Amino acid sequence: MRPEPCRYEVFSPSCVCYVFPVRDGFHYKFWVYLLSSHSGTLYVGLTGFFDRRVHQHKYDSIEGFTKKYQCHRLVYYESYQDVETAISRKKQIKHWRREKKIACLKKRIRAGKTLRRIGDER
Repeated sequence: MRPEPCRYEVFSPSCVCYVFPVRDGFHYKFWVYLLSSHSGTLYVGLTGFFDRRVHQHKYDSIEGFTKKYQCHRLVYYESYQDVETAISRKKQIKHWRREKKIACLKKRIRAGKTLRRIGDER
């Protein structure tokens, strides 16, 4: 179901734009995630549109690090309600040494928390 557009007047009543609300103020959600490549390269990302962003990485829709290093496999993710918390968590993980990131992933596997994988490998 598509949301109803809101009438929004800019500068004067003769200039009217219709804006479709993306989300209501109570249901914001942000994801911090790790992708890996077959060669073991890790990428830490942050998004508000998880499924769309993972799809973009997987099919190389956007130029950048993940396209260059073929980081297509989702290996870890966390969700947050607050964008500032998500940003600080991304920065924290991004500054970890590679060994610490891998140890964190292995710890989750041992704890029985399986890693999610989106789609089949190409």
